[in-house]
Amino acid sequence: FGLNTAQIAEICGPVTRPTVYAWRDGAAPRPAKLARIHMLRRAALDWERSGFGVPGTAMTAPVIYEKSLFDLRAAVLLEREMAARRTFADPFR
Repeated sequence: FGLNTAQIAEICGPVTRPTVYAWRDGAAPRPAKLARIHMLRRAALDWERSGFGVPGTAMTAPVIYEKSLFDLRAAVLLEREMAARRTFADPFR
């Protein structure tokens, strides 16, 4: 997704940037953090398979209920938003 270390730390935690660096160096994340990393990776693969390019500024553009992909952060948050029984705003108005 083109996220920087601070954004990855926020999405996967919140954890600190040194924690993310430790993961990159081989430290094992805790199970809950590993689950978030897995969801983020699956979302990134789905994004790539869809044919979209690197999101860049698309990560901060509103896409659903005036929230960005970065705001939504994980499938759990998206599921909560979808279960709220709201209607989608017409993007062509």
